[in-house]
Amino acid sequence: MDFTFRYQGKDHDTLSHINFKIKKGEMLVIAGPSGCGKSTLALALAGFLFQQDFGSVMGSIEFEGKDISRIPLFEMADKVGLVQQNPENQFCTLTVIDELAFGLENRCLPISEIHQRIQWALMVIDGQNLEHREISSLSGGEKQKIAIASMLAAKPDVLILDEPTSNLDPQASQNLFDVIQNLREILGLTIIIIEHKLKQLLPYNPHLIIMNQGNITEQIALRTYLSSKRPHKTPQTDEHRGKYESSEMIHANDFSIAYANKEVLSGIKLTIKEGEFISLMGKNGAGKSTLLLGLMGLLPPSHGNITLLGCDLKTQSVSEIAKKVGIVFQNPDHQIFTVTVWHEAIFAPRNFGLPPSQYEAKTQRLLDACGLALFKDIHPNKLSYGEKRRLNLVSILSYNPKVILLDEILIGQDEDNAYFLLNLLKEHAQCGGVVIMAHHQPDLVNAFSTRTLFLDKGRLILDCPQALTEGRLLELDQPYFLAEALSLESA
Repeated sequence: MDFTFRYQGKDHDTLSHINFKIKKGEMLVIAGPSGCGKSTLALALAGFLFQQDFGSVMGSIEFEGKDISRIPLFEMADKVGLVQQNPENQFCTLTVIDELAFGLENRCLPISEIHQRIQWALMVIDGQNLEHREISSLSGGEKQKIAIASMLAAKPDVLILDEPTSNLDPQASQNLFDVIQNLREILGLTIIIIEHKLKQLLPYNPHLIIMNQGNITEQIALRTYLSSKRPHKTPQTDEHRGKYESSEMIHANDFSIAYANKEVLSGIKLTIKEGEFISLMGKNGAGKSTLLLGLMGLLPPSHGNITLLGCDLKTQSVSEIAKKVGIVFQNPDHQIFTVTVWHEAIFAPRNFGLPPSQYEAKTQRLLDACGLALFKDIHPNKLSYGEKRRLNLVSILSYNPKVILLDEILIGQDEDNAYFLLNLLKEHAQCGGVVIMAHHQPDLVNAFSTRTLFLDKGRLILDCPQALTEGRLLELDQPYFLAEALSLESA
């Protein structure tokens, strides 16, 4: 009640006077801009903020009538399961089967029950095919599924999910929400979801909390909130289609990539020209991240080749390619390695030997526009997940490579920030660059992209203008847009 929290060393409250109640078996959705305190609230509700000297606390949070600060963490873990925003932050083992068994073995459950729960959890997330995989070999979406399964296997009374569908394709997202709803009805499971994809949650009619700058600004039914929300104005993309028709940037000729003698990408053939903003889509594990890494030269082909500006990638070092191609990885922590936000933002142009006059003022403007200027002197690890994603993009735009490759850049972004980033990228394409964005948010990106590439099991099954994408996917029996369409119909 009236819960306030300030991280150690901060000069302002991260959470301020938080008050709400949730009953057993209810579903609560928490939304708000990136960096507003949602993930910190999730940590507090799961009991993590009270176990070490993370910061100062005022007020209290009660669970089943008891102050959480007085409940040992191991007792809270039996009752409340938290799936973190970055699934890699909660993995403790190297294989899927070990990860699912880890918490159950620590509870000293019988082997037969552990096996039964693991099989049940894998079935719930449609992940039976992942049981014997190494975690390092999983795609981002597959890792997210395993993180969720490991919490479900513990059978908590309350499940807290911090953006559980950020890496999942639309159909997998809908399947997960359906499963969660069934568990609510059958087991009386209480659900708290931090989520930006609010439309897909409409069929379950949850209560919604809106946060901003650490405060709860609104408590309202989700349906009521969405019906009153004004849609964003979407840009027209036709204005720059075909503007650079004669200038080829990338050409892939029968390009394939194999891991451990298993082909992950097979026979990719495509040509990409200046001015294109490309949506790279496909189900989890289809090969999207692998293709981006291949285009960057980080993964060598097992067959075929890729040319960049007329030169074979195999003849160029990664450092040479990086001057012309910038990449944002799926996990922001995988490419943050300096001690301040400012140094991270200017690392690439400074490393490439560009004069400060070419990048310092531009980088400062980008940080201002992305809401990161106030953090320029702090360590990047202190940023929220969504803020890190924006910093990743700034660090690429600061030196203006011709080609920008993006792996799920919209993860952790509220709708306003997502549209802002998309407009930045659209401007880059209109100025003669190329943007290739892997994503699972067709409702946001459709209005910006000019072309869609769709992968299925490592093969390029669709390459067409954006306007034709949905119809062509339905022809191919790929219900990629079905979940989004259903949520819009029920609004």
